[in-house]
Amino acid sequence: MTTLSIRFSNSNDGPIYLQVDPWAGFYLLKKGEEIEIVAESETASPSFSVQEFGTTRILEIWDSAENGYYVVLNGQRIHWTKYYLDSRLCPVCLRLLNSEEASENVCRCG
Repeated sequence: MTTLSIRFSNSNDGPIYLQVDPWAGFYLLKKGEEIEIVAESETASPSFSVQEFGTTRILEIWDSAENGYYVVLNGQRIHWTKYYLDSRLCPVCLRLLNSEEASENVCRCG
């Protein structure tokens, strides 16, 4: 089995967002937070490509196992289906739910 991982951290004052494709996982990193994405494959060598668009990073995983990837948070490895969308984000608009934590990119759905 081939395993490949990549870490993202945020040293900015505002939040950054990480989208993992082709599964469209969406995660939030506040200042000082870090997330690690782990891809595995038994038949190929996984690879990553990263694009930046303002405060959003899009990570594309290539040649990973059919079951996708893992997220490592606080040393714990979690399958992407159990941590598909960061609970601090609105599932409708993908913006921060708590308006006290940011002045922009705040949910206005409710």
